[in-house]
Amino acid sequence: MILVLYVDDEPGLLEIGRIFLEQTGEFRVDTAESAKEALAELEKGQYDAIISDFLMPVIDGISFLKSIRQRDDDIPFILFTGRGREEVVIDAFNNGADFYIQKGGEIKAQFAELMHKVRQAVNKRRAERDLHESEKRMTDIINFLPDATFAIDREGKVIAWNHAIEELTGIPAAGMLGKGDHEYAIPLYGERRPILIDLIFAPDEQIQEHYSGILHENGILIAETDLPRPRGTQLTLMGKASPLYDRQGKMSGAIESFRDITASKQTELDLRAAYDEISATEEKLRDQYDKLSRNEQILRTSEEKYRTLADMAQDLIYIINKDDTITYINTFAATMMGMSREEIIGKSRSALFPGPEGERQYRNLQRVFTSGMPIHEGNEIHLPSRVTWQDTHLIPLRNPEGTITAVMGISRDITALKQAEDALRRSENQYRSIIDNVQDMLYRTDMEGRITMISPAGAKLAGYDSPDKMIGLDLARDLYAEPQDRKKFLSILARKGSVNAYPLVLRNREGHRYHVTASSHYFYDAEGNVLGIEGIMHDVTNLRQAEDALKEANRKLNLLNEITRHDVANQLTVLRGYTQLAMAKNPDPMIGDFLQKIDAITATIGRQIEFSKTYQELGVHAPGWFGLDEIFAKSKPGGILFSSSCTGVEVYADPMLEKVFANLFGNSVMHGERVSRITVRCEHSGEDLLIAVEDNGVGIPLDIKQKIFKKGFGKNTGFGLFLSREILAITGILIHETGTQGRGARFEIIVPKGGFRYGGDTGSRNP
Repeated sequence: MILVLYVDDEPGLLEIGRIFLEQTGEFRVDTAESAKEALAELEKGQYDAIISDFLMPVIDGISFLKSIRQRDDDIPFILFTGRGREEVVIDAFNNGADFYIQKGGEIKAQFAELMHKVRQAVNKRRAERDLHESEKRMTDIINFLPDATFAIDREGKVIAWNHAIEELTGIPAAGMLGKGDHEYAIPLYGERRPILIDLIFAPDEQIQEHYSGILHENGILIAETDLPRPRGTQLTLMGKASPLYDRQGKMSGAIESFRDITASKQTELDLRAAYDEISATEEKLRDQYDKLSRNEQILRTSEEKYRTLADMAQDLIYIINKDDTITYINTFAATMMGMSREEIIGKSRSALFPGPEGERQYRNLQRVFTSGMPIHEGNEIHLPSRVTWQDTHLIPLRNPEGTITAVMGISRDITALKQAEDALRRSENQYRSIIDNVQDMLYRTDMEGRITMISPAGAKLAGYDSPDKMIGLDLARDLYAEPQDRKKFLSILARKGSVNAYPLVLRNREGHRYHVTASSHYFYDAEGNVLGIEGIMHDVTNLRQAEDALKEANRKLNLLNEITRHDVANQLTVLRGYTQLAMAKNPDPMIGDFLQKIDAITATIGRQIEFSKTYQELGVHAPGWFGLDEIFAKSKPGGILFSSSCTGVEVYADPMLEKVFANLFGNSVMHGERVSRITVRCEHSGEDLLIAVEDNGVGIPLDIKQKIFKKGFGKNTGFGLFLSREILAITGILIHETGTQGRGARFEIIVPKGGFRYGGDTGSRNP
């Protein structure tokens, strides 16, 4: 269920929108009739997406969007409005809107598109959150692995360096990530050289030059070495190295983890030394019976040392002789099995390893007895309380004659490591799945503009059948329709740090052009160095084509209106001529009265047609800065005392701003009856600019103050003040009447912050 907050100042439209969106059962819609009410609703609970109108009282849709984004809220925001101006669209996307949908047209199709955009935006934000959480989980898993672990990419550069290896080597991750040329070998071996992670596919003869106990298991290379000297201390390490593959099965790097087994090795050496000592003592007993007492004491001391070392170990240590009987088990192992040592010693192997595990262990024991060689393996063991993965060494024990009499087993719990490896694989698969299924061009480049990663959908959009074929391509040279646009894009990115919904024209592999909006930012390494640029490009070719078609349709419509108006005006002239000729014949008084009414109506129609010519360009041209001094000079009425305190003030408005003031001044002269003075004042109202237009006429009655701005109200066309308000609203300017009847009319025009300036100050819209 997707929870949507729908904001519009038209209650009827809210109700229709809620019904359409909820009819499939996929959406639940809460509504608000203003941005202020919507912000209050957002304080109460969470929503999956917001749909908002643009033109609303007090707080418009763009201001509402800015308020949302200032809260660091990444909730999807769709601007759904009847205002289709390009600057509104650009402003919406620059402030973080996900989509812009224009009202109008067939209702069912319109709300179907709205549902699709909401669904698309919500799924995109959920995918971004899942990707971020997946990457964080992967990093946390690697960092909290108990064994020292690092990973490299295909070029041999370090891409992971966990906390355990930081502690072992003294080198922080920030000092190692991104390093190549065997830099990772220096903290361990004091020189640059291939280590286990580089020898995964090397022959054993090469590996044996530096490692022992080599074992290949399901593509994993396991070996031991006593050469490392991290921080100047010689250690014996048991390492595991494995290749990393991407979802296409191609090798993308390698990972190695190693464990300090110095203490275990020393224990093994001590145990061997103890056994050798026991054997030597037995030999001496044959020849020197008189030394029996002293030798027995040596034997007890040696055995006590052996047992102390074994019992202190946090690994499972046990000894099984040739007749499959357990002769020793340490305290830790007995505790893990949920029994005492006395309950286990003297029992058969199955007491430790029941079922199929016991059969596998029996085969391994026989291999050691037969070959005389140690065995190292990782296997699953079912303990009474849980299932664990154990890293096991089986070591032959010999008597003084060299005969193998028993096998010692040493097992370490590696369950956490296995779980981390599984989680890492799942995270990588999930991350790759998101990239493979995103429908936009998701990309990364280095600082030279070469592509280092691109999504399958992005490769398809560019005309390539595989993302791999685009790796290394120059973004500006191979994708931009105009390569110099890349410099403009980078200059904005360098100045702001990120770019949102920036319009670009690209070309695909066949040379065909298509339009996109690009949202990009820099990405960094752990030290804060810029590695490159990453972002997403959304194909808006169809939208651009529709906009071009709409502009052409408007041009043709305006041409048709002009031709039609011209023809109608000609016919009205003819009609008035015939009417006045008929009145000149002194017709019957009743007929004469009818002819006068016909002539008056014809004149009214003529004025309305002329008025439509004046206002047909409403909203067609882009807004700009207009000086009030120049506007007043052109529009102030003659024969009236006129004064202004707005010297140097410029207003950001539609080019028809002059018509607004001409209409206000004309209304004062026409309807004020006794107007002899018109005054215009400019003053601050908070962060806004207040422009007050006052006259000393009869004023406007209280009962019609709210009606004068309605379409069709008043004399003549009835469109003057209505269209004045519409012209001002294009750039967010408000107008209302606050005069007192009998003392004159007063129109207050509120220009919002950023919509006015003084003396052509291009650095800021504010004075």
